[in-house]
Amino acid sequence: QQVADQPESRWMQVIDEEKLRDEYRQLGHQLMGLLLQYVAAEDANGSFVEEARRIGRHYGVYGLRAGLSLTNILEATLFFRDILIESSLKIPSTTYVEPDSSLRILRRVNEIINSVQLAVTDYYETVGRMKE
Repeated sequence: QQVADQPESRWMQVIDEEKLRDEYRQLGHQLMGLLLQYVAAEDANGSFVEEARRIGRHYGVYGLRAGLSLTNILEATLFFRDILIESSLKIPSTTYVEPDSSLRILRRVNEIINSVQLAVTDYYETVGRMKE
């Protein structure tokens, strides 16, 4: 079964407010667009990673507003990572892609998602310290 075909994940079920669900969807679209640009770019530069961090901070803001735990947020990013990796692994089967290119795609997917996860975690920790 493909990841994208799975029923709604627990992290999305926790979000009651439709507006927050829409905001998460918009962030997901932004992240997907960023990743497509990054994968297609010849040169890797810091602007892609910085934008991923910005999106990660927004995930943190929305997550706290929705009352999500850090575990719920990380579950969401893992879900998204699975979709992206699954999609990138399908590329070689539909068109010829050099093995080095497949590896570059996977590395860039991981770099972007890692940046998002670290930004979310940092945001949660920062806000947590402020509440103490």
